[in-house]
Amino acid sequence: PSAVPEEWRGTKLVLLGPVAHEINESFLDLFPNSFLALSPQGWLRSWDNHGRVHPRFEPGLEKAFSRASTVIVSEEDLQGKAAALLPILKKLPMSIVTRGQKGATLYLKGQILDLPPRPAQTVDPTGAGDVFAAAFMVKYARTQDPVLSTQFAQVAASFSTEAPGLAGIPDREKVEDWVEAHALDLGLG
Repeated sequence: PSAVPEEWRGTKLVLLGPVAHEINESFLDLFPNSFLALSPQGWLRSWDNHGRVHPRFEPGLEKAFSRASTVIVSEEDLQGKAAALLPILKKLPMSIVTRGQKGATLYLKGQILDLPPRPAQTVDPTGAGDVFAAAFMVKYARTQDPVLSTQFAQVAASFSTEAPGLAGIPDREKVEDWVEAHALDLGLG
């Protein structure tokens, strides 16, 4: 935490996304006035001596999750022992479970909203969760609408899977045009 410059601590949007336990819970305290999203995949996995990744669950995560504005996890992250996090996510004011080509589930103040996906021809899903998280945060900061923001993020993430690497990441206009043209299909009309 001491490596985070003071001027960064007042930023409007913060996404913490540990990959391999390199971020600890003390980072959550650095941004008291920010919209803080947590994408905790790195806290939900461990590695064995052969480098194989295994899901894991640490009971203390509930306290960390409650300090974030939203928590975004993939269905993949909730396998095995990490499935114990689902009841915790349901209790938070806002959390999202992404489900790839099956859409996303938004948990919002006790409500469970299953939101449909944008059909995609997946070429490379790497990074789609990061695209989802970033797109959600930017849209939510502008609209304060969690449903619209989740749908916007799903569309952005789906486009990002249709080409390798960074080539598939769409610009905001492309995503907004698609959402507007398909608002009824997404339950936004």
